[in-house]
Amino acid sequence: MTTLTELNQYYVDLFAANKTSGDNLGADCFYGDQTKIAGPLTLCVEPGQKTNERTKAASAMAVKRTYSIYVLVYANFLSDTENRTACDELAEKVEDLVHKHPTCDGKSVSVLVTSIEPGYVTKSNGTTYVASRVTITLIKEEYLPASME
Repeated sequence: MTTLTELNQYYVDLFAANKTSGDNLGADCFYGDQTKIAGPLTLCVEPGQKTNERTKAASAMAVKRTYSIYVLVYANFLSDTENRTACDELAEKVEDLVHKHPTCDGKSVSVLVTSIEPGYVTKSNGTTYVASRVTITLIKEEYLPASME
């Protein structure tokens, strides 16, 4: 069965592989949010919600799983205008790259960036960063394990 951890790691690896080549994201990438943002552009892949829904398939063990993955996009340049522009551009590059991999190498039957939410984030050290949250929604149809009863 597909796990949130597996999907998160897939995106960390995908974004890291495209830091300087391929789609040239130009951003450091981490699994999970970071308390301090060191580089000018940073991506943090954070697990979201996982839901299960019974399908109308012949087997009562068939379920549709919906996963949410959040990609937190941070820009840490000198000016607010430069930060906002860079953050918005990077969020859209992330969206384009995600859509180029519509099944996550077979880990999903459907992948869609459902939203990009621009804003600001204040970290525990008091520093405020320009940020965007990219929401990736994945759908996978699977069967539950056989009952042991």
